[in-house]
Amino acid sequence: VRQAEVAVEHYNETEHGAGWDRWHTCGLCIQKFHGPVNKALGWGCWKTYVGRPVNEWVHGKTTIRLGVSLRGSGLPQEALQVFEAGLETVRFNAPRHVVPARGLVATFHMVPARGLV
Repeated sequence: VRQAEVAVEHYNETEHGAGWDRWHTCGLCIQKFHGPVNKALGWGCWKTYVGRPVNEWVHGKTTIRLGVSLRGSGLPQEALQVFEAGLETVRFNAPRHVVPARGLVATFHMVPARGLV
């Protein structure tokens, strides 16, 4: 039974489950959160998963999510620091995701802060 619970929890935390969407998309109107709500949910997401072992993929993903929310809230310097930390975590835990993570950092330098939410 516990193994099934863990499998369901894992599914809900991955990109394939609805669980991850709750951190960036309204479940009622299916719109992306923005402003203070987006920032609060970015911190909430990070705080929820920060206690997990560093070698889990979710560590990098939550760090990147926090960076996106900070950037969308008009805090570009803080966001860049978080993105760089997230990139290190992704490089360590999920090497196949390094290129997309680097792409996100690159778009940070190309797109105005309000363009990436």
